[in-house]
Amino acid sequence: MHQYLTAKNINATVRTPRCAILINEASTDWKAAAGGVIMRSSEIWGGRHFLLIPTDGERIKDKFWELLEAYSPDHIAVYNLTFADKEVAEPTEYASTRSRLRDDWNAKNYGSDFDEWFEKQAEVTFHDKLTISITLERQLIDRLSPFHFHCWFIPKPARRVQDTAANSKSTDSRRTRYRITTRRLISFSTYSEERV
Repeated sequence: MHQYLTAKNINATVRTPRCAILINEASTDWKAAAGGVIMRSSEIWGGRHFLLIPTDGERIKDKFWELLEAYSPDHIAVYNLTFADKEVAEPTEYASTRSRLRDDWNAKNYGSDFDEWFEKQAEVTFHDKLTISITLERQLIDRLSPFHFHCWFIPKPARRVQDTAANSKSTDSRRTRYRITTRRLISFSTYSEERV
């Protein structure tokens, strides 16, 4: 049997990653977005030091540019509100939608796993999606990463991974973790074709 040498990149740091997270400043549910960022950031190593930046997707205010440049983030993330965030932002609307969908589910006799289906769909169905313009993307590259060597900035969203007791030592079977890529702009949300 022949063994071939392969080259692999190793990324090691002596400090926690710095991540600036963009939220939609025009959203009526910006408090839920801020809370979601804090909750999800606290699940990541060094997340308590992450920076929260409001934007409308077209521009960032001068004061926040100063913060971004001083902070010098390794990663930039976009937090998109999902339907699950509506449970905190608008609990009555969330409850009525859940009840209506449960009634439809039971009328169509799909089975007894509605709660599991609903929770999964609520986590991936966008309620308020922040889209970063090409102009702002270019500004982020030029001001925060002037030696950026790729022509693109937003590769893929970060993927949310549900750990189960089978593949995790944690006793909490619903612990969520996030994979942050080595690329500069990521998203905490995932995409799905099915919508609530």
